[in-house]
Amino acid sequence: VGPHRHHVIIIYLPTMMKFCAFCYHPSATLQKCGKCKKRHFCSRECQRKDWKEAGHKIYCGIAGEIGVDYEIREAGGGIGLGVFALRDFQKNDKIMVERPIIK
Repeated sequence: VGPHRHHVIIIYLPTMMKFCAFCYHPSATLQKCGKCKKRHFCSRECQRKDWKEAGHKIYCGIAGEIGVDYEIREAGGGIGLGVFALRDFQKNDKIMVERPIIK
């Protein structure tokens, strides 16, 4: 039996670019979540929707955020993209949590 292959789809957004955590709209002026101070939003409406509909209420402060806790970049050696920590993680820390695409 040959090696198992896993396919992962990653939306690559450079960490220097700030974007809304709910609608993914890039913006130079984003507001941070008042509780975790990590998640950024382009509007109060997107913040409310992310909190109520997308689950940020559940994971606020306990899951990592791109550009704050981790980054996605070229892994080198021609092997593709990798996830790289920007801080120390403890055992059982949630690094990535995504809302479902389909409800």
